[in-house]
Amino acid sequence: MKHLHRITHVRWRLTSSSSSSSSSCRSTNTLSSLFSIPWLHLSSLLLILLSYHQHTQAFCPSKCQCLGGDANSKAFCVNAALEDVPIQLNPETKYINLTLNKIRNIQFTLPFYMKLEILDLSRNIIETLGSKNFEYQTEMRTLNLSHNSVSSLQKDAFKGLSNLLVLDLSYNRIDIVDHTAMNNLTSLVELDLTNNNIMSLEDNTFRNLMSLDILIFKNNQLLDVPANNLRHLQSLKSLDLSDNLVEYIRNDSFEGLRELVTLTVRGNVISELDLSAFEGLITLKHMDIANNNLTMVPTQQLSKLSNLTHLTLSGNRFTHLPAVAFLNLFHLRELHLNRLDFLQRIDSRAFVDNTHLQILHLNNNPLLSDLPMRLFQGNPNIVEVYMQANSLQTLYAAQFPIDQLEKLYLGDNPLQCNCTLFWLWRLVTGNFENGIQGQDMKPGNMMGHHDAGSVAALGAEPNAEGDDDNLIRVAAYVAERKKDVTAKFQNTNPSVASSSGYLKLDAERIGCEVWHDNKRTRKHLAAMTESEITCPAHVVTIVCAVLTCLLVVMTGASIIFYMRFVKRRRKLMHDRSLRSGKSIVNVHDRILPHQPLSAASNGGIAGTLMNGGYPHHTMQPQRTTLSHNMHPMHHQDYHQTLPQVDKLELERYLTAQAIANEYRALKPWELPPVKDSNTYTDEPEHLYEKFDHYDYPDAHSMSKSSNGYS
Repeated sequence: MKHLHRITHVRWRLTSSSSSSSSSCRSTNTLSSLFSIPWLHLSSLLLILLSYHQHTQAFCPSKCQCLGGDANSKAFCVNAALEDVPIQLNPETKYINLTLNKIRNIQFTLPFYMKLEILDLSRNIIETLGSKNFEYQTEMRTLNLSHNSVSSLQKDAFKGLSNLLVLDLSYNRIDIVDHTAMNNLTSLVELDLTNNNIMSLEDNTFRNLMSLDILIFKNNQLLDVPANNLRHLQSLKSLDLSDNLVEYIRNDSFEGLRELVTLTVRGNVISELDLSAFEGLITLKHMDIANNNLTMVPTQQLSKLSNLTHLTLSGNRFTHLPAVAFLNLFHLRELHLNRLDFLQRIDSRAFVDNTHLQILHLNNNPLLSDLPMRLFQGNPNIVEVYMQANSLQTLYAAQFPIDQLEKLYLGDNPLQCNCTLFWLWRLVTGNFENGIQGQDMKPGNMMGHHDAGSVAALGAEPNAEGDDDNLIRVAAYVAERKKDVTAKFQNTNPSVASSSGYLKLDAERIGCEVWHDNKRTRKHLAAMTESEITCPAHVVTIVCAVLTCLLVVMTGASIIFYMRFVKRRRKLMHDRSLRSGKSIVNVHDRILPHQPLSAASNGGIAGTLMNGGYPHHTMQPQRTTLSHNMHPMHHQDYHQTLPQVDKLELERYLTAQAIANEYRALKPWELPPVKDSNTYTDEPEHLYEKFDHYDYPDAHSMSKSSNGYS
């Protein structure tokens, strides 16, 4: 009787339904035929139906595929042109897929399937979910309503779904969410609201979603982080708020999300972050802030995320990466810095704190033309570097830790074909005859010329139309060589042993620009010869000759300058020595204490002159001069034969000379006081008067006087 009751219930629903589907029409025709049968045969018909009960349970509508044996526990009605949820399926069905149909509503059709666990209604034209339409689906685990036209979530829209784990409402038109619509989703683990029109949420909308792990709020119209709702999600591990209209992240935006592992806010218009915007996210490992309007690297804000391992900052407006740009991110392993249209400079210490960095992406930065020489000096674990489609013109081997890299992608850069790329040419072509200058190859990377060439050739990027066989051979070859290297160096550093020891290059995309006949052409580096990539010898010769000439000229100029300096110095020293030699014969050497004329040691001619009426204070200098001019002699003899001059008279003479040099005679009161121990009664009133009436003797009289006294 239980099954009979179900069949009767189905038939009643069919008569009361307004469905216009083909299956419903056939059911309606069956019902009309049933009522045309005389009531006498009705009981017989019911007995027949009961006898074929098992076949009734296994009934599957046309254009549907039912699986799961006789029970038909899975029904696939994909693209079956259905306008309503079919009710002919087995009531014990656990999985129903109704994708790509024309279903508009789900009212009065789902209560029949109380064992349903997975329902996929995606890509239909459902406009409303109504209220209490899932009341009997207490065992449902997954509900997919994506790509429909649902515009609002009403009260009790999900009543009965207390065990629901996954709810997909993406790609609808939802702009209104009742704050009680999700109250019954107490077991929900994942909620996807991607691509809707939600601008804001009422407070406490997520109050009962205490088990939620994943919240995807991508591509809506949020103007702010819904902090008042996020604080209830204490079990949340992944939050995606990308492609919204968020401009600013406050300090309390992610408060309470202590178990959050992944945070994505890419594609917003964020231009500013509070200093403590990410504080409290102690378990965060993945962060994506790409495609925003940040003009500076948020160093201080990110420094709170000590456990961060993956960071994406692509598509922002950074102009440079400063020193220690990623402070305290010691566990950072992967960093994406692509499409930074304004990036021009990278400090050599930008990644110095990221000691565990393994993968770095620096692609499509059109203004980045140069790299610092020791960019990876603090990254001993770096294994993959991607620097494609930048404006790099010159690359040096010292800029990359080639001995530890496994992947180095440098394609689509406007490199200049000169000898600075010789190391890269060797890597691309596998030519290691002379080794790579400046490399300190680790044991895991040591290989012969043949091995290096094979690896470089095999490691090149495959063609777009791909060689699967080549890839298989590459994998087999690398695996075999890796085993050999690991076995050979099993006692070396673990980081070396774990590495494959082979560097993979995007060889087909690496090229350089060559000027020929005033035309610039791009050549693949792998197709160039050594003569094309090496610096021409004549250029080196010219440079050396110019440098040599400059050195010779500078040396000659230095010698000439030094000789002139020495000559001048010698002249100055000579003049100084002459002056110092003459200074020996000065007036102070001739000064003696004042004595009477009778006590003078050389009083012969001086006494004669004095007795003759000549002033002795004027005769002494004249006598000295004449004697020196007439009888030149050695300096010492001359100094010993100099006559003694009276001190008092000398002071008066010097005073008179000083007055004469001032071009005027001093007034009597301007003369310095003179203490005279001897008084001469015949002394003139003015000093000049002594010399007015003095007649110097001629040379003949002087010689007679000298002979007479001798």
